[in-house]
Amino acid sequence: MAALTASSKVYVPAQPELFSFDGVNSLLELVAKIQDSYNPELEVGGIFLTKYAATYRKGLHHQFVKRMRDQFGALVMQATIRDNVAIPEAQVQRRSLHETAPHSNALVDYEALTQEILA
Repeated sequence: MAALTASSKVYVPAQPELFSFDGVNSLLELVAKIQDSYNPELEVGGIFLTKYAATYRKGLHHQFVKRMRDQFGALVMQATIRDNVAIPEAQVQRRSLHETAPHSNALVDYEALTQEILA
């Protein structure tokens, strides 16, 4: 709560799964409470999907993405972060993707997300 109270924007990572969907709902309710009580300047910058790509064959994931887009509308960002082993490998090495996997899909995806946020 303290971090959200001190923030101006929050970006929410979400996997296209039930518990993540429920967690996003809970977080958005918390953001609304913080806006009402402590920080009216706080806004949700967007919700971005992780471990997901439109080309994946997991039909259930596509259903949850549709459900998220239906419920959260324009808050759901276009950039998505594909599932990629480079991410946990970089975490284990405590190094950035730029250092450990400069040509990985993960880095391409995070750079696209960064550009969308900056735009």
